[in-house]
Amino acid sequence: MGMESIELIMEVEDEFGIKVSNSEAEKTITVEQFVDLVYSLLPEENKQFTAEDQICPSHKGFNFVRKALMEQAGVERAAIKPDTLLEDIVPRENRIKIWEKVREALGIHSFLYSGLEATNEIIGTNEMHSFRLYMPEMRRTEFSARCKKVKDLIWQICKANRKRTYSKNNISKKDIFSAVKYMILDIGCNLTYEEITPESRFVEDLGFG
Repeated sequence: MGMESIELIMEVEDEFGIKVSNSEAEKTITVEQFVDLVYSLLPEENKQFTAEDQICPSHKGFNFVRKALMEQAGVERAAIKPDTLLEDIVPRENRIKIWEKVREALGIHSFLYSGLEATNEIIGTNEMHSFRLYMPEMRRTEFSARCKKVKDLIWQICKANRKRTYSKNNISKKDIFSAVKYMILDIGCNLTYEEITPESRFVEDLGFG
């Protein structure tokens, strides 16, 4: 097994409180097979049984983020979609204060991923030249390249705090699949979140050894 696979196993064991043997993991070729393995190792009382437990990305992270945007930024529910541009729904006026409230609601306190960066706008001129006022509090009003859309925020929030998107005592295959995808992205692969499917193969598609 390669380092990527070993790291994934270690993260899964820590996340779900289980023990995955190398011999079991080596038999899984696709992400779906790995998710099935993880689910089978959960204590019975922690499993979520539903009539139709198909593997698909969890929407709990989106609902979590949408709630924060509605309550803290006053955004209309219908305006919040995964592809919605944050600059379109979070007004520039008081953006810093509003964004801090959103981060607080999402439980992001000490987090390198702030979401805002300095603007390049010229904010003053005179007869001789243009000039800027170098006041970081005033200038950090542009959403960064990593935080342009609602779905970018969802990804970062779930990566930073996966366990908040599901109950430890009520875990479904959907929850495991979503968590495993974020783990794969953290470890590193050439695919995006949406491109990682249940049929994705660890070696051929994800480049895991």
